[in-house]
Amino acid sequence: MSNFLKRTLTGIAFSAAIVFSLLIDLRLFILLFFLITLAGMLEFYKLSCLMDVRPNIVAGLIAGSVLFLSSGLLALGYLKTNDMLLNLITMTLPIIFEIYRKSKNPIANIAFTYFGIFYIAAPLALLLFFPNSNFLTHDFYPGILLGFFALVWINDSAAYLVGSKFGRTLFFERISPRKTWEGAIAGAVVTLAASYCVSLLASEPGFHHWLIIAAIVVVFSTLGDLFESLIKRSLNVKDSGRMLPGHGGILDRFDGILLAAPIVFVYLNFAL
Repeated sequence: MSNFLKRTLTGIAFSAAIVFSLLIDLRLFILLFFLITLAGMLEFYKLSCLMDVRPNIVAGLIAGSVLFLSSGLLALGYLKTNDMLLNLITMTLPIIFEIYRKSKNPIANIAFTYFGIFYIAAPLALLLFFPNSNFLTHDFYPGILLGFFALVWINDSAAYLVGSKFGRTLFFERISPRKTWEGAIAGAVVTLAASYCVSLLASEPGFHHWLIIAAIVVVFSTLGDLFESLIKRSLNVKDSGRMLPGHGGILDRFDGILLAAPIVFVYLNFAL
């Protein structure tokens, strides 16, 4: 089976799981992304070990899990905003755990442990509040999240297809030698055009908002992809993991979302 076919089938299956969970119940979506958060953090911590760093995996996973699950309970209306302050307690765990470890680079260990939380768990937790950017309890409207995911996937797919077929001019050779300007431009054009279709399927928050969200996705999803490529290139590895055939690991699949999600959340918070 060709890599393109593997990538296509994996992408369809993974996208279908996300769409299905959103349409069925927010609790199912929270469970799915909780597992994705744990898998992504584990991938990052394993990559960190290649840099002669020993992140405290247990402390990081506990803090990241509490951050994500408390966000899920807040989104479901079981917690109040003030209850999120409890995360400040679990956020001390990487420091406390490191005190009792014998390590040559304790500062680096702590830094990489925290970075795994803020790079992966925090952005994915923010996804839970896209339909509710002011943290108010009301009926869950999945259209905003579905539209966001659709734009990210469209940008990624269009850039990959056009870049692999017609790409000639390298986009950022120092970090990602396979990305081209042709692919990047195609991804941007198709994504901006797709924002109109998304606005028809998801009436909220309106076409002009979807157009701005699409522009944010084009810029920051691409930067997120480049950042993850920078990590892999510095470690001389091809993929972040092997969980997803044709894609690599969880970080390979969600790299664009990790950087675009916080920016889109901020926009929704101020614009809606």
